[in-house]
Amino acid sequence: MISHELRTPLNAILGMTEGLKEEVFGALNERQTQALSTIESSGEHLLGLIENILDVSRIETGKITLELASVNMEEICTDILAIISPEAAKKNIQLITDIQPNLTSANLDRRRITQSIIHLMSNAVKFTNNGGKVKLKITSILKSSEIPWLVIYVIDNGIGISAKDINTLFQPFVQLDSGLNRQYEGTGLGLVLVKKIVEQHGGKVKVKSEVGKGSCFMIELPYAK
Repeated sequence: MISHELRTPLNAILGMTEGLKEEVFGALNERQTQALSTIESSGEHLLGLIENILDVSRIETGKITLELASVNMEEICTDILAIISPEAAKKNIQLITDIQPNLTSANLDRRRITQSIIHLMSNAVKFTNNGGKVKLKITSILKSSEIPWLVIYVIDNGIGISAKDINTLFQPFVQLDSGLNRQYEGTGLGLVLVKKIVEQHGGKVKVKSEVGKGSCFMIELPYAK
């Protein structure tokens, strides 16, 4: 019910905005078109925020059940790049992939893990300056228990995160203290969602970062929960 009440008016606003941009209701001048583009992008941002809030709430209340199945990580990687590439192209950011050959299929919720990697990749592009690089690396390792783990790295050479900020990185609605980071506003809900999805799989999210040099986010997932 709450989901419907939040989405319906916002979808109506976005639908009307699209109609106005297509000049369904009459011709527009350049300033009007630019104003509508601002409304549209702000509305889409708000819709994404609502989806994240609802997803975090569902996970915390146990209303999201993982749909585990054998997943081919190369296929997931292809899907993710198709989504992220246009965003990266706007900033002339080079996307690099390094997928371990013959990687065994993992038992995961494909939609949720894809969603998590997209969040990390989108953040990496957002916090990387024009002409930078973002790398997606997927490999497997054996831990001390000799249980195979899938490890997903998202690496960038962007603005980086201070050690102080890393401690609050996965808390919702926390604004990072770094003046550099404040250029890029966000709620942090995407990272909260990533952490909760990964933990629901029995995995972990780790971060290594240095201000001015970039960040490396790591998702570690057991092959079978």
